[in-house]
Amino acid sequence: MYKLARLGLFIMVISTLSGCGETTFDADNHVDSFIELANNAPPETDTQLLFELWDIYLRGYVDHDGNVIEPDFAKLDGMNAEEILQELKNHIDFVQFEGFEMATIDDDGNYVDPAIYGNGGSPGSGHPSVDIRLNGRTVYLTAKEDEVTVHDVVFNRGNCGHGSFKAGRELTLKETKMVDLGKLDINMVYNPVTETFHEGVSLFPASAKFGQKLTAKAEPGCNIIEVSVTDDNGTWTWEFQ
Repeated sequence: MYKLARLGLFIMVISTLSGCGETTFDADNHVDSFIELANNAPPETDTQLLFELWDIYLRGYVDHDGNVIEPDFAKLDGMNAEEILQELKNHIDFVQFEGFEMATIDDDGNYVDPAIYGNGGSPGSGHPSVDIRLNGRTVYLTAKEDEVTVHDVVFNRGNCGHGSFKAGRELTLKETKMVDLGKLDINMVYNPVTETFHEGVSLFPASAKFGQKLTAKAEPGCNIIEVSVTDDNGTWTWEFQ
């Protein structure tokens, strides 16, 4: 019985010591604590992904009411590397599922609504007249004022062209062939009703009433990371990561 007691005590000591080396997150010192936690993470932890998700988490997000929600470090207090990695994944899934925008931080470390980081509006205009949502290559603009006019939509600072147009003048057969051969640089739109080809002209300027939507589509192959919209209040830029 004495030997069994000694063996049990030995197992308890070993178990206790094995748990002493685990590094956990300290919410009161989140910067140094996270670095230490990541550097001492077990080999099976994807530390590269951990750092990437941490950078996203630090940005916070903007809810549908325009409120900036800062990172909740207290929620992570006492977690180990694997637990924090899973929590960061859950956080980003939640933000994406709800359709929230990631917040941005200015040079002074202050949170800024990413929907309005570039404001070329006139004094007193204060905000864009549309909300924006991105789905693939298509941008949906929802009017937030009684009368809204969007004068232009620019993708990736002009490095991506538009992929949808409205029909302008009808093209001649010669012009159509020149477009096909690349000798005439214009956008071409086909009208299936009249079976005719037309010059594609910009969808903008375009107007909408409160709650109505306008759409703009980028050309095929465009990976949209920035959209600038010019309305009566100025030019506004949205970033998408």
